[in-house]
Amino acid sequence: MNSVIECRFCREVFHGTPEEAGARCQNCRMPLFEKAPRRRPGYDLGPCATHPESEAYGKCRRCGKLVCNVCRTRWYDQVVCPPCLTQMLEGEEPNPRDQGMQRRLAAWSMVLALLGWLTLICAVIPLRVMYSSAPGGGLRTFAILLFLGSLIPAVFAIGQAMSVVRLRSERRQLAVGSLALASLQIGLIVGMAVLNLWYN
Repeated sequence: MNSVIECRFCREVFHGTPEEAGARCQNCRMPLFEKAPRRRPGYDLGPCATHPESEAYGKCRRCGKLVCNVCRTRWYDQVVCPPCLTQMLEGEEPNPRDQGMQRRLAAWSMVLALLGWLTLICAVIPLRVMYSSAPGGGLRTFAILLFLGSLIPAVFAIGQAMSVVRLRSERRQLAVGSLALASLQIGLIVGMAVLNLWYN
C-alpha cells in the first residue's frame, strides 16, 4: 500500500511504501521513522487501522484513526495518518502552523480596528468640546494629532485582515468584520476632514 512519508527534519515528502522509502531520508539522511515510544504497562490503544496486526501508538490528529509506528507521520509536529496527509497535500490545505498564524492575524486585526475606533472617539470628544466653547491651543493640537493617529491602527487592521481574507482562512468572517470596521473608520475620518476643509 502506497503512503506519504514526510521527513520531520527537512520536510521532504516521499510517496510509496515504508520499505521503498527506507529507514533514512534520501535528502538529509536523518531517520524517517521514530523509535517506538515506551508504553505504560496496561496501556493499550488497540490495533492500527491500516495494519491490524500492529499495535497502535497514537491517533491521527485529523481523522482520529489509530496509527502504528510504521504508518504514523509527523506533519508540522502533529501526528497524522498517510491518507490524511495525502488529502492535505493534494488539497493545498494550510499547515497547522499557518492556521495558527492566520487565527492570530484575524484576532489582531479586530483588536486594531477596535483600538482605532477607541482612539477616534477619544479625539472627537475634545474636538466637540472645543467647537462648543473657546478653542484651547494645547488641547486642540493634541486632539488633532489623536484624530489623525487613529488612522494608524485602522491601516494595520486592514492589512492584517486582507492577508487572512486572501488566504481564505477559517477565521475569514472575523477578518471581514475587522476589515469593515477599519474601512468605515477611515471613510469617516476622510469625510470629516473634507467637510472641515469645506466649511473653513
